[in-house]
Amino acid sequence: MTDKPDLPDVDEAAMKEFCAAIGELILWASLIDAQLNKALVGMFALPEHAMIEPIVAQLDARPKAELLKKRAKTIPSKDWKNGITNWVERAEKANANRNTVAHHAIRIEGGTITLHTSQLGKILSNLKDNDGKLEAGDQKGLSDIQAWIDQARNTYIEGQSIVANLDRFREAAAKAV
Repeated sequence: MTDKPDLPDVDEAAMKEFCAAIGELILWASLIDAQLNKALVGMFALPEHAMIEPIVAQLDARPKAELLKKRAKTIPSKDWKNGITNWVERAEKANANRNTVAHHAIRIEGGTITLHTSQLGKILSNLKDNDGKLEAGDQKGLSDIQAWIDQARNTYIEGQSIVANLDRFREAAAKAV
């Protein structure tokens, strides 16, 4: 019996970089989810109250996105409507990428670290000549995750201005009442 577990053949620095990228993407998606909360409060001109955001935060990202897109359809300004809808779609994509890194298994093959689906149907449909190798399209590596991080960061930056605009809208709506 050995005290040291049998670890996969992969460079420790590469594993740390891979894991750090996964963590960073998850954090960006969390920041974007917080923006979705603020955007909903602003879009629906909900009143100032300490419990509003915590209540909105209980919704999953998908219903928040659907509510925002549905409400955006009522905005007369095409630029505002499209800006909000496009940002929400990018926020949905960031959340989907977060789900990918959070729920897919890590595979280490030949020292390369990738994410792959562990769903039996997808694995069986992607097998090449039943040799057990997944097709490249099914695997996502560090470069994919880094591209998703860049997309999430840009979505967050865009969301900052949308949330600020919706806050101004909510303030104006509160004064009009």
